[in-house]
Amino acid sequence: MSQTIDEKINTKREKIPLILQSINQMGILLVLSFIGMFIMIFFLFIFIRMMPGNPFMFGIGIPANDEMIEFWGLDKPIISQFFIFLWNLISGNWGNSSALRTGFPVKELMIEPYFKFLEINFVTLCFSLLLGVGFRFLIKKFKDKKSRKIAHVIKHLNWAIPVFCLGMLLQYTFGYKLDVLSSTGFYDPALPDVPAITHFRLIDCLVAGDFVALWDTILHLIMPVFCQSFIMFSFITDLAYSIIDFYKSPKETHCFSGKIAFYLGFIFTTNFLLEITFSNIGMGQLITSSLLHFDIFVLSASIYRMLLTFLIINIFINAILHIIRISKLGKISETENNLTATTISSDPFISESSSNSLETVSQPTLEENSFVLDRKTDNKESIGKEIFRTLKIKISKPLTKKGFIFISIFLIIAIIAKLISLYDYNLVLGIDTSVQAYSAPTIEHIFGVTKYRRDVFIRCIFGIQTAVKVGIVSTLIGMPLGVLMGTISAFFGGWVKYIIDTINGMILVIPGLIFAYLILTLIGPNIGKFYWILGLVNMPIATLLTQQVISYEMKMGDIKPSNFNKTNGIKIQCRLPNIVSSILGVGCLLIGLTILLFESLNFLGVGDPMIASLGYDINIGQSRLTTAPWATFWPAFWIYIIVLSFMILGIGLKEE
Repeated sequence: MSQTIDEKINTKREKIPLILQSINQMGILLVLSFIGMFIMIFFLFIFIRMMPGNPFMFGIGIPANDEMIEFWGLDKPIISQFFIFLWNLISGNWGNSSALRTGFPVKELMIEPYFKFLEINFVTLCFSLLLGVGFRFLIKKFKDKKSRKIAHVIKHLNWAIPVFCLGMLLQYTFGYKLDVLSSTGFYDPALPDVPAITHFRLIDCLVAGDFVALWDTILHLIMPVFCQSFIMFSFITDLAYSIIDFYKSPKETHCFSGKIAFYLGFIFTTNFLLEITFSNIGMGQLITSSLLHFDIFVLSASIYRMLLTFLIINIFINAILHIIRISKLGKISETENNLTATTISSDPFISESSSNSLETVSQPTLEENSFVLDRKTDNKESIGKEIFRTLKIKISKPLTKKGFIFISIFLIIAIIAKLISLYDYNLVLGIDTSVQAYSAPTIEHIFGVTKYRRDVFIRCIFGIQTAVKVGIVSTLIGMPLGVLMGTISAFFGGWVKYIIDTINGMILVIPGLIFAYLILTLIGPNIGKFYWILGLVNMPIATLLTQQVISYEMKMGDIKPSNFNKTNGIKIQCRLPNIVSSILGVGCLLIGLTILLFESLNFLGVGDPMIASLGYDINIGQSRLTTAPWATFWPAFWIYIIVLSFMILGIGLKEE
């Protein structure tokens, strides 16, 4: 049925404000992005100035000469120094390396690591999309609800895997035992050099026709790419579902800045850990080395380039999504009602409900899980009972029950660790001279012995205690403010939501692992400092997840943002049990992510040596992976089980 002239005019009038809204949102994103970049560079400057001693003494005790004084403006006020620092970064005047390769231009030093970072992440992204699409079609084959539920859970299980542990497992199996893949490096240095035409090694090998070097590079890339892709594919799939929802509902306001920034930070974090695991000299390792050697020129330029790269990608993806939105609005045909039907029938991939998205999780409907309130009285006791009943129902589900049981066991271990230990805690941290280093498992030492003759089993017991304590305390520190911001974002919606999400996205551009690593290197590792730093890292993630779950509950309850009338108040009370349950689920997910981050920092060597840590034991045992794998694999196994338990409980409370 064709539209009348009046209907066409109304459609055009409807479309113009929505197009202007997209343009305004992109404008706000650009403005906040540059403000965020400015703030990040300011904190980088403050960080450099707070480094031990004078950071401009090259880290080797040589006083700054006249050239250095002029370059950094050390004879000028601190504000002037900052703007000189800012201009040097923007203009590309990055100076020469002062420690890593003394006198070598930073621009040239950064070329290979930067392009290596881009290349491996691009290959990983392509492989992740293949895994995600394959998994999507696999889910479509499942017709019954139980099979789809199992597939949905499997998609989330890889979140709990420590990527460096997965990397070492592949190294041990395919590199050392089977000897079919290259275990370290980006390529074999014994091979002839390939001309750096594009600086992307795979492309340069093809252009040069050097297929031996091409095959060698592929063999070196297989394990790190598989590790990162296996961890990433569920996140990429989730983002794809959100984009599909955006495409299907172009008239709804969407903001992907926070989610995209979170995934970009996650990609950088996994890449950073894999660089250490596989000894690839990329941007992450360049930042680490420059920090350890106090090479301020390389450190500041590396962080600036990474921030700028993430900023450009974030803006580019958001721009593409808004272009899709505008083009979709141009295709609106007869009426608003047949828009969704037209979209669904046009693409079989879109036609299936994106039930696996973080924003559209399989929560109970209002009719399935709500309670009747007495509208004449404020029955607070009924609300409390209903919240308790909802939690009881969700914990009784098979998935949630398993997570709850495992977490209870770990909590008991954390509480009574010293009671079940066969050794004094000082001996657990010290050296046991009665056994040989790296002794194989025996009846007395069932998990074997570590480098310092420590019993692996007892180290794991105390490591579990440390991990659980850090995860819970850090989450309790960072989560309240994140929940508050996420709630404000969801309930007010509109521009409030967009601005909060965009600011949150700017914070998430700095990967939590890198931020914590820089701060801990500066102030020194200490268990008390871990609590606050990890809590600070938790806050933007808590904001993002809380906003998603509350927005979903509001959508399910037909609750309109910024409309707090009596009817909406009753609807909010009806959804309150689910909201409380979902936020508790977010808390469990954050505990799991915090434990992963904590153990990753210990693996990188910035942990407190005066506490038992599973990540620290993996770091120590990595050098003897071939001869004493038990010193590495048992701590890695328990990290995975702990994180997986919290993830399962979180998914159950949030999505069952």
